[in-house]
Amino acid sequence: MYYLKEKLLTHPEPDSLLAISDTLAEYKVESLALQLDEEKLDQLPLPCVVQISKNPYPYFTCLTQVTEDWVEYLDEKGKLVKVSRKEFVKHWTGVTLVVEKEEHSGEPGYTKRRKEQLIYQSLVILTGAVGLAWIIGDLIGLDYNTSYSFGVIALLILKLAGLGISTILLWSEVDKNNAAITQF
Repeated sequence: MYYLKEKLLTHPEPDSLLAISDTLAEYKVESLALQLDEEKLDQLPLPCVVQISKNPYPYFTCLTQVTEDWVEYLDEKGKLVKVSRKEFVKHWTGVTLVVEKEEHSGEPGYTKRRKEQLIYQSLVILTGAVGLAWIIGDLIGLDYNTSYSFGVIALLILKLAGLGISTILLWSEVDKNNAAITQF
C-alpha cells in the first residue's frame, strides 16, 4: 500500500485521473477513461473508478456494486457506502475509469519489498524476544539485592538498543536501497 500511495502522490498531477491511469499502467493493469451517463451505469464492469462531486471538490473513488435501486462505493475515507441510485447519480460527474486486470498484473518489485519487510519484522521480533527472555531470566533468578538486578536490566536494555542500532546501520551500509531500512 505504501508503494501505491507513493506512486500516486509523486505523480506530476497527483489528484487526477491521469495519475490513477499511469499508476495502474505501472501495475500492468489496462484502463480506459470514459465520460458516461446514467443509462450506462448498469453496463460498467466492476470494480471501477468513478468521480464524485459530493463536497466542494470532486474526488475519485471505487465503485463496487450497482443495482436498480442502490449503488455501493468507497467514500473518501475508504469506508463502504450504500446509497440510492438517484442520490449517487446526483453526485456522479460521469467520469469513469474502467480497469481490467491481466494475467501478469501486479505491483512491480513486490516480492523483493515483501521479503525485506519480513526480514526487518523478524529481526525486531527476535530482538524483542531475546531481550524479554533475558529480562525474565534475570527476574526469576532475582536475589534480594534488587538494586543490582535493576542495574543489570538497564545495562542489558542499553546493550540491546546498541546492538539493534548497529545492526540497522550495518545493514543500511550493505543494502542502501532497502525499503525497510530507509523507512526506519
